[in-house]
Amino acid sequence: MPEALPDQKVAEFRQKICEVAMRQFRERGAECVSMRSLARELGYSATALYSYYKNKDEILAAVRVIYIQNLTAGLHKALDSASPEDRVEAFIDSYMRFAHADQAAYKLTFSLEQPAPAHYPALAQAFLDLERAFRRLIQATSERRSQAQIEQTAQLTLAAFHGAAALSVAGIGSTSRISARTLRNLLLASLLKAMDANGELERAGRRAEQMAFDL
Repeated sequence: MPEALPDQKVAEFRQKICEVAMRQFRERGAECVSMRSLARELGYSATALYSYYKNKDEILAAVRVIYIQNLTAGLHKALDSASPEDRVEAFIDSYMRFAHADQAAYKLTFSLEQPAPAHYPALAQAFLDLERAFRRLIQATSERRSQAQIEQTAQLTLAAFHGAAALSVAGIGSTSRISARTLRNLLLASLLKAMDANGELERAGRRAEQMAFDL
């Protein structure tokens, strides 16, 4: 068993465990990964890993936190775009890019088979931070909405994004002859028109809708 480590070393080793777990989850699927398989690759006994994580579910939660934080950071960066139309488009592209860049990670992050966020405070907080990014998007493009409307619209928008990404990642779009790009443009069109405040976004939404059906 490894010697007791200072806090920084503990954090570094926990991160190393997560990195190995990410790779194994991606290559084998979460159900085929165990504390024993992780310990074997790290060169420790399975017992040693329990000094850093209680069980595999806690490692899963930690890995999901990392993925969600990366997704959220990209969305906030997208909101630095100048115009409302550019913000919405960059936001959608950032989300879809994350979903497609590592499809196994995306599926793992949002899988209903994984531990509920409520059992893991850091994971619950990561999902709240993700929702805040969506609220920021709504606030940046819809000045006339009340706080309650912003909250509801942000949650519905997150659900729409996840639905479109899940369909695309699952390959359902290709079987129904709707490409990932078409799904993206339809989502953009719907969002722009829904957020319209002065007519400018609605016109952009109609352009995006036409692009979707022209493909």
